[in-house]
Amino acid sequence: MELRCVDHVIIVNDVLDAMAEITPDIFVKGNEYEGKIEPRHMDYFTAHSIEVRFTYTPKFSSTTLLSDRPR
Repeated sequence: MELRCVDHVIIVNDVLDAMAEITPDIFVKGNEYEGKIEPRHMDYFTAHSIEVRFTYTPKFSSTTLLSDRPR
């Protein structure tokens, strides 16, 4: 199974492992996470100058998209 919009996949145990691997400038989460990001994650983002933003766009679950896909 594949998603055309996905260029690369990495497997990590934790958000911080992913951040260390891909070194982003911006970390984006859905607005339901506003005020709920773990302090250790925020400390990491601050220390590495990673800007945290929240999106208010409609949410799409990749699991739901794949399970609803015709076979």
